[in-house]
Order: sequence, then structure tokens, then C-alpha cells
Amino acid sequence: MNVRRTAASAAVTVAIVAAGLVADVAPASAAVNTTMTFTCSPGAVTAPATATCTATVTNDKSQAPSGTVTMSKNGQALQFAGAGPTCTVATVPSPARTSACSLVIVAGHPGNMNLTAAFTNTGAGDNLTATTTVSVSNANSPGLYSPHSQSNGARNDLIDLFMSGCPANNYFGFFVSSDGGDPLGSSTAMHPLETTVASDQSAEWHVNLPPDNPLGTFRLRFYCASAPLASAAGMSDASVTSWVSGLYTFTVS
Repeated sequence: MNVRRTAASAAVTVAIVAAGLVADVAPASAAVNTTMTFTCSPGAVTAPATATCTATVTNDKSQAPSGTVTMSKNGQALQFAGAGPTCTVATVPSPARTSACSLVIVAGHPGNMNLTAAFTNTGAGDNLTATTTVSVSNANSPGLYSPHSQSNGARNDLIDLFMSGCPANNYFGFFVSSDGGDPLGSSTAMHPLETTVASDQSAEWHVNLPPDNPLGTFRLRFYCASAPLASAAGMSDASVTSWVSGLYTFTVS
């Protein structure tokens, strides 16, 4: 439909404007632009170790962003020393309109860890992703790490263990004594774990302590061996074992 303004209608419009009867129309609010950075410190570690990874999000207008960040490794699950994989951002003192959160990751395997942080925005602004890389080198010597305590736990607790520094295709494991003695010289030591070492000279172990796990103090030694060990006595055979760890004490209460 074509609309044609007549001279009369134009005159009416001028009169209305002159009388101040036309309301001001506020411009549409500008979109909030949100940016994100993702860094880990240190950026290079020797396995097994940890790094603290921080996602920082900033708005160019309005208030500091709100929402959550989920971290992953190559799109897969990532091990954390504590809470993870998601954290809630909180406002930081500076710069302005900025929020951040951090998680501590476990670097258990040599190589480059390609990490992604995905920000889910619950306020003004967009959902975002950012990436970073942690370079992980091999210990080339015995290295043991657990994101949980290596000295105590309770029934049903999750036990995570990461090892680096045992030749590929060798065997990593440990023996444990429940009588308070050294498993190295014990004929009754238990053998909870023995696993093949990966091509990157690393291994990991994850288990929940059973609900009926005996209580008390246990002594254990880890080892790296070129052949499976049938008993704790095998840890004394230097022709088979590459290394045997110091004596660990673990208390279940």
C-alpha cells in the first residue's frame, strides 16, 4: 500500500512537533561484548605434576560476567586435584567488569595437553570458549603423584595414582604390608596393583577403597620391573626391577 502525505497532514505534523507532543525514542541498548582468556601456570611441567588453570571473562559494558566454566582435555575428561571439571566465576578486583575462576589439573602423561575452557554465561553477553596448552615432559626417573593424600584415606575413598619414569612396556605396581613391616622383606605382602607402562613411560591407577577395607596402617613400596613380579621378594632382584620406591605409609581410618 502506498502512503502519500498531503500538505494538510504535513502541516499537522509540524504543529505537533512544535507543541512538543512527540515523545523521545530511546536508542536500543548496545550489545554487551564479552571476551575470555584461558591460561595455566606453570605452562610447562615434569610429569606427574599439577598446574593451576584460570579462565577470565570480561564485559565491555554492564557488570562483571556471571556463569560457569567447564574445562576439558582434547574434548575428553580431565583429571583434577580437587574440584572439577566446572567452576563458577567470581568478580575480581581488577580489571573492571571481570570475573574469573581456577581449577588445578593433573598432568600425568608426557606430551602437550591441549585444554579447552567453555564459559556458560548466565548474565549479559555470550557463551565463549578458549584454549591453552600445557607442555608435559617425562621425569626420566621415578615420579609418583596422587591428587589425593598418599598417606591416609577412608573406606570408599577414591585413590588416584600417576607415575612417570618407567620404561615403556615394563610393569609398574606396588606391594603393601599390613603388619607394619616393610613389604620388601615380607612373604605375605599383598599385591594390589601391577599394570603395563604406556609408550610415553607413564601409568595411572584409579580405585575406590572397598567398604570393607581393613582399617589400620599399611606400609607399601612401588616398583618398575621388566617382568611381572610374583611376590614382594622380586623387588630385590636388580636384574628385573629398574627401581623401587622409598617406603610409604598409608593409614585407613
